[in-house]
Amino acid sequence: KSTMYDIKRKLADFVRRVRRGTARFPLSVFFAVLLTVTAIVLTHIDHSEISDNTEFFLYWYPITAILLSTALSLWHEEYRSGKSTTVYIIAEAILPCVMILLSRTAGDVSYAPGLYILLGIVVLLVMAVFALPFLHKSGSPSEVSFWNFTVRSISAAAAALLVGGILFGGLSLLLLSLDKLFGLKFSNDMYGDIAAVC
Repeated sequence: KSTMYDIKRKLADFVRRVRRGTARFPLSVFFAVLLTVTAIVLTHIDHSEISDNTEFFLYWYPITAILLSTALSLWHEEYRSGKSTTVYIIAEAILPCVMILLSRTAGDVSYAPGLYILLGIVVLLVMAVFALPFLHKSGSPSEVSFWNFTVRSISAAAAALLVGGILFGGLSLLLLSLDKLFGLKFSNDMYGDIAAVC
């Protein structure tokens, strides 16, 4: 009974955390779901039917939007002003335009400058996630708070990747076992779907 109680308590705590995170970062969650759906759809379609530029945009726009919305949400929490809201809206509106322009060049993998620009954007957005919450009006962020936040964030990201990898490995082994034991055949796309969800 105590084991079942512990499981239920941990599950309820997990659901509360998910709800809290969704309420805190609604746009980030939306783009994460969009990225997952996009990855699943692109796994099943014929890639000859879609251009490299379009595929580039469909993958990289949600990724950069997740980073941007997370950074701006953290920054907005510090200021809670009309100015920060305006910046938030403008930045989110500009990003798809930038990614559309970038997809016209970076969609061609042989065009290195476009890829360098994309890499620079991603690196800047990752840095913004860690730095923006500590750009207080006084201009003197707390070094201890900054490093604590950074360590917690990196630890959480590493744990999420580890759990996702373990989940992917377990589900993939399950499909492989069903194939070997019962002769149930699964397409390679199924493994891609599992990877996208995990």
